[in-house]
Amino acid sequence: MATKIWLGGASTTAQVDTLTVGGTVETDDVFIVTLTAEDGTTTSITVDGPDHGGNATSVTAALQSECSASTHPLFAAITWTNPTSTTVVATAKVAGVPFYLSVSTTEAGGGSADAQTFARTSTTANSGPSDFNTAANWSGSSVPVDSDDIIFQDSVWPVLYGLRQNTLDPASVRRGESMRADVGDRVKGYQLIMGTITDVFVRGSGGVFRLSGSKTNVYIEGTSPDNDAVVLQGTSTNVYISGPSVRGQIRFVANSTVTNLDMHQTGSTARITVDSGNTAPTLLRMGTGRIDWSGSTITTLTQTGGYFVLNGSAAATTVSVHAGTLDDRSSGTIGTLNVVGGTFTVKNNYATSQTITTLNQVAGTTDLRNGLSNITVTNNPTVRGGQLLADLGTTVDPKV
Repeated sequence: MATKIWLGGASTTAQVDTLTVGGTVETDDVFIVTLTAEDGTTTSITVDGPDHGGNATSVTAALQSECSASTHPLFAAITWTNPTSTTVVATAKVAGVPFYLSVSTTEAGGGSADAQTFARTSTTANSGPSDFNTAANWSGSSVPVDSDDIIFQDSVWPVLYGLRQNTLDPASVRRGESMRADVGDRVKGYQLIMGTITDVFVRGSGGVFRLSGSKTNVYIEGTSPDNDAVVLQGTSTNVYISGPSVRGQIRFVANSTVTNLDMHQTGSTARITVDSGNTAPTLLRMGTGRIDWSGSTITTLTQTGGYFVLNGSAAATTVSVHAGTLDDRSSGTIGTLNVVGGTFTVKNNYATSQTITTLNQVAGTTDLRNGLSNITVTNNPTVRGGQLLADLGTTVDPKV
């Protein structure tokens, strides 16, 4: 295990790949060139029977022509030449910006190739100041490997390329206070994708931090004031958000999982957004700031301050409001609602209906005045103090 520190700033070299058509080529052979984006999405160009006359020379010319003619951004970022009768050379138009190219060949209908071949050779590897895979960008002049501690600090160079590190399982990933550039591409929305990470630490106020992978513990103690200052995807078992320098927006993108989310800050202005499609946490604690939740059912939600918004069809099994405001805009059912202080309010005009199974109020305010939609409290509410406000749009147990 080693500590690898991101330096950035490596010199630029344009990537060059060579594609070679060989063997015995027939009119029903299919040749495919595939390019992959930083987020793993792919686009392909296929040359088959009608595009060539059954020989390697015509196939090679057709491949060069169709790749050059493509207006797709991945293909358009490359210069395609045909220097010999059986080779196509792909050269990056911008030195330092890599491309990810693969080739394959099949028979018509997708069967395995017989006598033809199609191969890719890396002629010149990319080198650039923002490429994760460039060894010169790292301390010790080598890229991180499994079990390393990865640190992004003391650099003005963003990490924009080589983001698909799916098989890399570092011990920890740390964004330090002195990192002034982005980790991940905020413009194109790409995350740095890793495998399994034990600990993630985010501090500092410069640049955005975008990370995907299976993370055991995430500690966020400082962020930039940008929108999407921190973007997390994949599994995050325990997320702890604290400290007055947590600003901007922290986003959990769709199809992620958070088991425990503990947001307890002092004087911060952070806003957490949880997109739809997220698996909900077993335990969510909120102290200050704002959370906009659009994920699935939360098992236990405890609010001791701040502003929490429940959106869409999100639901919660047990909700306890001690301080702050919980603004329910969802159509999902709340099992047990305990209002100990603060304010619980339903703004159900955002949805069609709302059901609260059991309401227990000790203090604070429960405001069910809506009138625009059907709000139902199933069981007899227990109200020992505070205010329970309702109007004709609210149905409660007949015993009340």
